[in-house]
Parts: sequence; structure tokens; C-alpha cells
Amino acid sequence: MWVPPLSEFPTVEPLTTMSGSVDRFTGRFNHPPSDTNLFKEPDLSAVEPAEGSAEAEATPRGYYSRPTQPPASGLMVQYIDMMKYENERDHHTHQFRLYCAGDDDDDDMDQLCLVVRRGQPFNVKVTFNRTLTSVDEFQLEFRIGQYPAVNKRTMVVVPFFRAPQSSWTGKIFKAEGNVVILTITPAANAIVGKFQMYMAFFEGNHSWQTQRNTKTDVYILFNPWAKDDSVFISTEAEREEYVMNENGLIYRGSHKYPRPLFWEYGQFQKGILDICISLLDASKMSISSRSDPIKVSRRASALLNSQDDHGVLVGNWSGNYSGGTFPGYWSSSVDILYQYAETRFPVAYAQCWVFAGVFNTFLRCLGIPARVVTNYDSGHDTGDLTIEYVFDENGRNYHCWNEANMQRPELLGIRLSSGVTDLGGWQVVDCTPQESSEGMYRCGPTSVIAIKYGHLQLPFDGPFVFAEVNADVAYLQKDKYGNLTVIERYTDMIGKLLLTKSIGRNDYTVITNSYKFPEGSLEDQRTMKEAKKRVLEQDDTVKTEALMTIKLDLNPTFKGQPLNLDVTVTNGADVDKQFDVSVDVDVIYYTGVVRVHLKDVEAIFSVKANSMDAVTANHGCVADLTHTLLIQPQEYKYYLKGEDYALKFTGVAVDKTDGQKAYTTLLVELDDPEMTMELDREKVLRGEATRVTVEFTNTFPEPLDNVKMMLISSGIIPKTEKYHGTLEPGASVQMVKQFTPRRIGSRRIRAALQCDDFTKLMTFPAVAPV
Repeated sequence: MWVPPLSEFPTVEPLTTMSGSVDRFTGRFNHPPSDTNLFKEPDLSAVEPAEGSAEAEATPRGYYSRPTQPPASGLMVQYIDMMKYENERDHHTHQFRLYCAGDDDDDDMDQLCLVVRRGQPFNVKVTFNRTLTSVDEFQLEFRIGQYPAVNKRTMVVVPFFRAPQSSWTGKIFKAEGNVVILTITPAANAIVGKFQMYMAFFEGNHSWQTQRNTKTDVYILFNPWAKDDSVFISTEAEREEYVMNENGLIYRGSHKYPRPLFWEYGQFQKGILDICISLLDASKMSISSRSDPIKVSRRASALLNSQDDHGVLVGNWSGNYSGGTFPGYWSSSVDILYQYAETRFPVAYAQCWVFAGVFNTFLRCLGIPARVVTNYDSGHDTGDLTIEYVFDENGRNYHCWNEANMQRPELLGIRLSSGVTDLGGWQVVDCTPQESSEGMYRCGPTSVIAIKYGHLQLPFDGPFVFAEVNADVAYLQKDKYGNLTVIERYTDMIGKLLLTKSIGRNDYTVITNSYKFPEGSLEDQRTMKEAKKRVLEQDDTVKTEALMTIKLDLNPTFKGQPLNLDVTVTNGADVDKQFDVSVDVDVIYYTGVVRVHLKDVEAIFSVKANSMDAVTANHGCVADLTHTLLIQPQEYKYYLKGEDYALKFTGVAVDKTDGQKAYTTLLVELDDPEMTMELDREKVLRGEATRVTVEFTNTFPEPLDNVKMMLISSGIIPKTEKYHGTLEPGASVQMVKQFTPRRIGSRRIRAALQCDDFTKLMTFPAVAPV
């Protein structure tokens, strides 16, 4: 169900004194700061008087209401056609579905407001009461915020009979009788938001304007198609993927086995644009600042979490999700934003991929090219360049954030040590609340290029992002006095794989090289040297490489199946060796935090020396020995219920001769049983009934309790749920839904199965009615 844009958020009340309410800004400004675009429908018909005019003498420090009735011979507007179809086709905004005052039929083009992009012309057709004469003079005025002012760029005047005073331009494109087509080109750095449009007329000492008309309101958005816009991106394929695509993949799992989650961004769905603009209103961001994608994305990275400012999402990593929704159950930003708009309260609960999904919707909706990035084996909660583990501590399996494409004009002229001078392009922005940045839980925008070259002094949050992708890992050993000693240091454990959805395909593209040079390369060494200039001195102690290693390997499998873990120890010495081997098995949250310790397994490995026969047999420089560790389902199944948990195996091999140690870790996410979804026809036709069938079979050796299925597709299938109770081993459940598409355009059908043991999400790749 659609809900109107946000309008009842908690706001700061006026000061109250014995004599009544007092505006906090009285005595400081002529009027309060302008920071509201959509909260309450303002009447912006009042304008600042022209300097030296009679109105200015009467109201020297305020606004006056310009008349709406012309003199007897005056020019008057009979009808304004915003040419919505033609303009939105050219501006790539035709997919937006909006909520406008008086919107009773969302399929009626005449009832919807125009959406265009800045830096690109659009046309308006005006029907006057008569043919234009040589003495007629008029201008268009675009007003935004509570107190429009020319000097704040919140009041933009577009003249047609004299030189413009702003970077907006206008011209008469065509005139036939009393019908005139006007061409308006907003500035490439125009404020982004919803403008009220008026037409003002001048005749001698008289002036008048059109009345308030909600149907002539215009949304102005960022424009990745305009070369002068700071969010310009060069290829059409990139614009189609990073601005126009309403669906995507967010990757979870591990660096060995990335696991995609289909996510509906839904930036064009009904009301989403109003909600995104209203979020900026809720944050009290000044209207004038909303032309800058740097400021907009930084503000949004704070307002999309509820840590500081009553934002959209409540983060929860506790495992207790009472009073809210389990984060793994979300697969759509639209559901979350609608709930937030309807309740006027932060939505519970989210984890990093949910934050990133909603942030992607916000950015694409406003026209900023954006994508979700997953960083596997991510450094976490640190701005240091070394992450220290006291052996049994944890690392983060993965972390999701966003990249937004924009130029960084404030960094122009800065020359990196590598000679690079352009720090624009992809910028890291992250709304998952992790660390405070300038007093608020937010992160970015951080130049990806600056991170790659180790220049961490540049705004914003460089040390934190760098540590997430390129920190060293030092293993420490604590003696009986509490002293810590570095016993191993690794430079390749953090940021093992960074990826994002491919352009135009449902798979991933590896972008690790965008953030870092190949490990150990000359460029990588230069980067680390540069980075260490910008943070506290790091301990560069490197332990002498041992002639031994330990490796763990486990083939991916489904939950409920036995696990066969291969443990391999190599011996590069010239003599036979014995090793004490231990494997520690934990269940962890995706953040790396240990939920429960499952078991320890110990064994003695006798590995032959690095003899010539061993070298030949193993095609390398060492001899090795492998044992298989069996873990039964009953040992782990209970602890993997209902959450995005993983298994973490930590292996240690100790040389019984000299006490040297080798360490390794392995993170494994087990897959849930499969669910199927089928359509009853190959081609879906608009206006014709189609049936979708979702089916799930319990392949576990025991019953599943509280089984519930859900089916939904925005604009096609309303949310449908069915409760099945207990599902016995081998039994199947099915949901069948018939739908009739009314609109042309690609949509995804989302299905979910939820039970006490797990939540399974899947998405039918695309439904495109023709």
C-alpha cells in the first residue's frame, strides 16, 4: 500500500518563554534557514521585491505577494503543458511513478509531476489568452524551499527577452498563434529537488504571475548523461546499470564461494523519489547544499542509519531480532522505505548488505550512479594499518558498502606521489554504523584512487577504508605475564576479494585491482609506505618464514550434510618432522564475531623430509600429509539456525622439534536446500494472466518447524504469505499465484521461505511483459 511522503517527523519545537513561542533564529537572520522541500506543501507565490520598486519600499526586508490577475490588456496563461512524455523520454526519467497532490489515478500522465535532469534542456508548451506582441515580457521562476532567494539559488529566474542572471537559460523554441513552446536548460550544478514553477509577467510598472499549480511542479535530478554534471559517467552501458537498473545482486558468502542475493532497488517505484527527498528534509540539510553530490552522499550515509538522527534503519548484530525483522529476510529497498514513510520510525533490523541496498536506491533515485561492493575478509572497526589478533580472535567474513560516481573538485590540483591528479570517479560511501566521522556515524565519500595509492590524508575517512581493504594481520602470542609477541605477520589476509555486479549480466566483476596493487609488487610497497606516513607508526616486524605450512579445505555443501574437512601439513625441511596439529571449530556471525565454540580436534602428523622423491611426487618443493576430519550434522546444525552464520576453522601446526608454528583459517557458509520457481509461459504478455509456482522440498533428515512462504513482485503481485506449519522430511510445500501485468517493463518476482532453521530467498531473474 502506498503512503504519502514523510511529513510528521519529530522536529525541533520553538523556544517557549513567559511571553510565548520565540523563533530561535529571530535576531540572527531575516528568516530561518531553508531546509525543507517536501515536509509541508509551502506556498512560494510570495517573492522578494525588486530593488528600488514600490514593493521594496513597502517591505524592505521581506516578501510580498505578486498579484495573479493581469491588467485588462495583460497577457494571461490559459494552460501549461509540461510535455511530460517527450521530456521524460529524453531525460531517462520516464519510469518514475510519483505521488502528486490530486493524484487519484497514477496511470494518468496529466496527474503526474514532470521529472527532468539538470544540465539538459526540456520544453514547456504554454497556451496564452492571445498572440504575443512586441511589448509582452515574461519569465519563468523556479522556487524551492521555504524561503526562495536568488542569492541562495533557491529562486531561479529564467528570462526570455533579456540576458539571464543565472546559469539556467531559456529561449522561445516555437510560436504558433497563442501557443508557445519554451525551452529551459537548468544549470548543470542546479539544486536537486522539487521546484514550484511560476510564470511572471511585466508591463510598464505592473507585474503579475500565475497562480499556484501543483501540476507544473518540476523535479530536478542529477544527470549522469550531462558532461558538465559532476556525476557524469561516460558509457551508456554504465548508466543503464548504475542509474536505470532497478534490480541487482548483492554478494555475501566467502571469498572462495561468493553467494549472490537478488535485491530490488526499486528507485522508480511509486513515491520512492518523494521519500528520498523527504529524507534530506528530515536531516535538516540546507536546500542550497543539495546541488553537491559530495554533500548529499555524505549526509545520506548518516541519515540512512538510526545511530544519530532517527534515520531509516536500525542495525542489529546480536542474534536477537524480537520487535523487528530478521535482516536476512529483506530483499527489497522498497519495502523498507515504505515502512519508514508509513510509521515515521526507524525500520528494524539491518546488517551491512541491507544498509548498502537501501543506500543504492537513494543514490540511483536522485541520479547519482551507484553500485554495491562486497569486500571479503574485510578489516573491521579500525583505522590502524595493522589488525592484531591474539590468536583466537576473529576477522570479518565480508562487508558491503556502496560506491558512488562523482568528481571531487575540491581535490583538484592535488598531485599524488604517483603523479595521479584526478581523484574523481568511484567514491566509497558506507552507511553501516561502524565508527564516528566528524561526530556522526557515517563514512565517505572516499576516493578509491586515493585508497589505492595510500593517500589517506584526503577527505573523507581514508584510514578507515584503507584498513578495511589493505591492512596487515599480526598474530600475537601472550605469555604468562600478559606480554604480547608477534609470532606471525600476514600482508595478504585482508581484502582478499572485492567484487560488484557485472554490467548487464547476473554475475560479478572482480574490482580488487581498483583498490590495491598486487600483493608484494613494487607499487604495493610504495602504497604501504605512503599510507604509513599518514597514521601512527606501525610495527613492521616480520617473522622469518618457516619451512612449514598448514592448509584447510572443505568442499561446499548443504546444511544437514556431514562435513569432510581436509587438513594438510607441508614440511620443507631436510629431515622428517612431527607436528602437533589442532583445529578449532567455531560458529561465527558474518562479522567474524564468535557465536559459539563447537569443538577442538588434535592430532600428530608425521611428515617426511623434503627428499627428491617427495618433491617429484608432489610437484613442488615440500612433502605433505593430509588427513580428513569428519563433522556430523548434529554437531553444528542447532547453532546455524535462523541466522547468517558461518563455520570458522582455525588450524595450528607446531613443530615438535623447535616449536615453530604455522597458522591458517577457513571460513565456510553452508547452503540452504534449494527452492524452485517456474512460470507457466515462456513469454509474459501485458494484460494476460500468468501463473507462477514456487516449490520447496525438505531434504533435512528431520522436520522443519513454522514454515512460511512469501511471494511478491512490485507492480505485479501484491505481497502474499502462506503458513504451512511443520514440514516433515521429504515433504514438499507449494505456492501458486496468478497475476496479470498491466505495465511494460522488467520486474522480478521474489519468493521467500522462512522457518525456525533458516530463511531462504530467491528471485526469478526477470519478468518483462510485452
